[in-house]
Amino acid sequence: MKTRIKSLLLSPLTFDLFLMALLGLWGWHFFHPLEHIVNIELFDETGYLGDALRMPIWHYPPEYAPLYRLWYRALALLQPDPLKLYYLSYRWAAILSPIAIYWALRRAKVTPAMAFWAGALALVARGQSVVWPRVSIFWGLILALALGIVWPRIEKAPWWLVFACSGWALWWAAFVRPSMTLPALAFGALALITGALTRFPQRRRAHLWLLLTAAVPLLLWGLPYRQGRLLIAFRQHFIVVRAELGDPIENPWFSTGRIKEYFPNTESLWAMLRDRPDLMAEHARYNLKRFPVHFAEVSKLPTKALDLHHIGFKGQILFFFGLPALLGVVEWGMLLRRRQKRREAFLTWLRLLLPLSPIIGITGVIGMLIVPHSHYLYMLWTALLLGYAITFGRLSPKVSKLPQNGRKWAEYALLFAVFGMSIWAWHDFNAHGWLRFLKDPDHTVQRVAQFVRGLDLPTDQTIYTMGTMGQWEIYFGPQFQGVDNEFRFGSTADLKSFVENRPVGLFVMVSPDTLPCTTHPNTPQACHQLLERPQAWGFTKYALTMPSGKEIAILVRSNLLPAPP
Repeated sequence: MKTRIKSLLLSPLTFDLFLMALLGLWGWHFFHPLEHIVNIELFDETGYLGDALRMPIWHYPPEYAPLYRLWYRALALLQPDPLKLYYLSYRWAAILSPIAIYWALRRAKVTPAMAFWAGALALVARGQSVVWPRVSIFWGLILALALGIVWPRIEKAPWWLVFACSGWALWWAAFVRPSMTLPALAFGALALITGALTRFPQRRRAHLWLLLTAAVPLLLWGLPYRQGRLLIAFRQHFIVVRAELGDPIENPWFSTGRIKEYFPNTESLWAMLRDRPDLMAEHARYNLKRFPVHFAEVSKLPTKALDLHHIGFKGQILFFFGLPALLGVVEWGMLLRRRQKRREAFLTWLRLLLPLSPIIGITGVIGMLIVPHSHYLYMLWTALLLGYAITFGRLSPKVSKLPQNGRKWAEYALLFAVFGMSIWAWHDFNAHGWLRFLKDPDHTVQRVAQFVRGLDLPTDQTIYTMGTMGQWEIYFGPQFQGVDNEFRFGSTADLKSFVENRPVGLFVMVSPDTLPCTTHPNTPQACHQLLERPQAWGFTKYALTMPSGKEIAILVRSNLLPAPP
């Protein structure tokens, strides 16, 4: 019995569980102050949350991260309040991603030291805290889980199975980021071609689970790719870039239609490239200049907490990446002298890196063609980090001339260095390091939502809201529905007629100059009239004072308010 307990405690599995628990504990410490230092972001992230709660699961649009919406839906079983659900998703996706990275790398036979080092870097890197929308953090979690499933199967597999497994991993990642769809399908096609040429050797039936499981999201949601989405993204970011280059464009994020002034034909990216290659080249050059800066912002590590800022950028690269790779570099050098093992090791390395290669290429192209946004570059950072760990942390002792004891002591030394860094930086390593400056110290979304909830408005009828552009109404309650876009894009009526005919039951006015007052002809004057004489429009006005002293006007249709006792 004692021998069995001792073997269990000293087993590699126990050690792996200990290191994953340590990553989880460090992650919890890192992200526990979120509610105090992070604002709820509207538009994209709130849209994912709102769709998850309000749409049937099988209606999730396949090209807009249905798995991420499903994640929100599952977490809502634990926390149905959308204000708290937002932070629950933020925290747990960020905590679980480094743990999944560690697990995936260990499944690929990366040493515990290197796998833990990669997980720790993924946890504390700036991108893990600041990337928005958070869908890319969840993408990293899904990718790591998928790679952890397929990596052990492709080390010595025939090439048709290597392509199939690589495509399977990217296929699941495509239901979070649709840009992975084309490489997933390409790998699938290569698997069919190479398999047909070799008549699918080695346990063909044993891998039918690849097809069966991959068919589940396809049947549920459909193909996760729509060409129009890439086109919409380019149009929007092109106008934003033109404004940054000095063109006279007001509200560029809401002026996508002005792209017609630059391109006579906007039906496809190819048509725009053919008509105005000079503008496309200028756009790409501008993005290329910003690329290194934005990538550094995603991959930046909190060196001040480690007191390493004085050693400079090159010194930090050596500390974070050079030292952990030292053992791998030595082994690669020895391996190059051993011809019998060299080819085997190289082919294994190539197989394991195969699913990462299109991620690096696609994110680079998107960053240059559309915009080097953090949620694209985080994908590049994740793929490079995994590739780094595979390259320098996986070589088998069978192909190394290093003594077995020497290798173990080198790995233990690296682990002790990581533990020491963890203890040393415990009090400084938290999200405060990256999120110390609140854009909205008043936490306006939370305060307005809590105030509206306290009004005790009817829950058995739809309450149309205005002034909630970005889907504020998600946090008010399930009965609220925003109609700002409907008024802005689909209505020719003036504001008063629209408010009466819809009818609008709730108006949130952060100021008279906010949406929808600035997005429709002749509405600024109408918004001022509404604020000055709400009774004439059938509204009751409340003034919500923020801690900063700013006042927000909340107008509620009077007949929705509960009757006084």
